[in-house]
Amino acid sequence: MAPDTGYPHDLTDLFSLEVLEFDQLPPGEENHLTFKGAFPASHMHPARLWCDIIEPRECQVIATYAKDFYAGRPAMTMHTFGLGKAIYIGTLSHQYFYNDVVTWLRQMCNLQPLLKVPDSVEVCMRQREDTKIFFLLNHQSSPLRIQFYKPMHDFLTGNTFSGNYDLPPHGVLVLDEHPGAKT
Repeated sequence: MAPDTGYPHDLTDLFSLEVLEFDQLPPGEENHLTFKGAFPASHMHPARLWCDIIEPRECQVIATYAKDFYAGRPAMTMHTFGLGKAIYIGTLSHQYFYNDVVTWLRQMCNLQPLLKVPDSVEVCMRQREDTKIFFLLNHQSSPLRIQFYKPMHDFLTGNTFSGNYDLPPHGVLVLDEHPGAKT
């Protein structure tokens, strides 16, 4: 059953657009995205699998399709709604695109990483009063080198270290930036 209020059903006001239809791309075929403004594209980003045919209303067009029937049509949009922003992506791409989306969102929201670590290390932080505890997880099958610029206390071993640390494959670190802090 097709919604009578347009697609994305009940979200057309949130995104300020309507998807008129979507077109599945043939196997092995892809389009490309062309970006407008300050989007930090690190690679040429493909549009894969399908392309939404978007009719924008009051949304800002962030990217358009680069070729064929879709050339110049919106592929990615942003719309201010309430106190936030709604981002619509009308296709699938590769991992580099999603990494760039996260970088762009961090810049837009002025978010800084919790710790400077390789991209493949997950960092979470828990805080109580003045104590910050960092959880670092290496999801890779190989060790990753991390550079610490100030002393860190390892809760799992009780050691304090700074400088280079090799986080083993699938390894975990639980850290506090203040040596000698209570555990």
